[in-house]
Amino acid sequence: MITLDGQGLQKIAGDCAVGLPGTDLEHRLGAGWRLYKARDKAFMLMINMPGRS
Repeated sequence: MITLDGQGLQKIAGDCAVGLPGTDLEHRLGAGWRLYKARDKAFMLMINMPGRS
């Protein structure tokens, strides 16, 4: 069984998203925010939020 923490899951999701055709990654919302868009439509928004382990 494989377990993931939040950072690992975000990395996998981000890697999959940028691999999709026509996908762009923007950082315009501020530090730590990642906005994934395809054909100018947002489909995923991620932010780094430190928390307890």
